[in-house]
Amino acid sequence: MRRIRRLKEISQEELAFDAQISKTYVCEIERGSRAVSIDVMGRIADALQMPLSELLNKSE
Repeated sequence: MRRIRRLKEISQEELAFDAQISKTYVCEIERGSRAVSIDVMGRIADALQMPLSELLNKSE
């Protein structure tokens, strides 16, 4: 997710705002220290303007 966010030149703050989650949560997700619900992953995919399935495939 971090790689995709950086490629799209989106800050953690912007992603957090667009996905309606905290910046801390974004940071924890990117570090792999926090589990993520499918609902939140869907909101992140929307914020990154990509299909959820594509985000999940790139996150493996």
